[in-house]
Amino acid sequence: MDQRKTEEWLESYSRSLARQIETKEDFLRQATETIKMLRDQKAKDPRFKEIKPLNDKVWKSLMKRSLIFPERSDPIGLSLANTSLHSRKISSEGYLEFLDKRYELLQEANTNQKAINYNLTKLITSFNSNSTSATDMSTNEVLKEQNEKCWANLQDCVQNELFVAPLSDEDTKLAMDIFHKMIDPLEDPLTVASFQISDITKQLYRVLLRGDMIQVGELTDNGSSDDRIVRLENFTADI
Repeated sequence: MDQRKTEEWLESYSRSLARQIETKEDFLRQATETIKMLRDQKAKDPRFKEIKPLNDKVWKSLMKRSLIFPERSDPIGLSLANTSLHSRKISSEGYLEFLDKRYELLQEANTNQKAINYNLTKLITSFNSNSTSATDMSTNEVLKEQNEKCWANLQDCVQNELFVAPLSDEDTKLAMDIFHKMIDPLEDPLTVASFQISDITKQLYRVLLRGDMIQVGELTDNGSSDDRIVRLENFTADI
């Protein structure tokens, strides 16, 4: 169907729809005037009070009959159906767009969690592995080497894997300072306020909390929420 025929069809459809609407408006106007006239007559003419109520069977029989016979093309019905389908299409597209965004967020969260799990596995492996090339080294030297290797793996995880985008050296140092203070038993315990020094440490707090990697103490009666103690989760407690 070329553009000219399409325009002719739309013009013809619009005229037919306008005529149908005018006809229905005229019918409604006449019906409204007739009802009003009958009500006025009933109020003025006492004979209307003597009219018996309509029999239920007669009324049901009347209601089974079609009082309006629309044209076969039924342009009003088609227009209403088209409008209804268009509205449903718009609402469905909005909901599908919401689901797409939700799916992307879930995928991103899943990717981050996999990265965390992978690097935790690397850390656990490093902690549990024994050095095979240090047979001639003292125990302290072996432990020092393994400790440095673990810290290097942790720093690589924090800088390149733990967050959505790699961190700068400055932000990596801030995050590593937090880990040093949490792991070193000689350091004073950290609080929620300790993570509020920068945007990256705030993000680190949320990542650790969502990953169930830290314990946050209870709120005291006289303290604020920022005073709660934060400790690393002890995953070896039941081993």
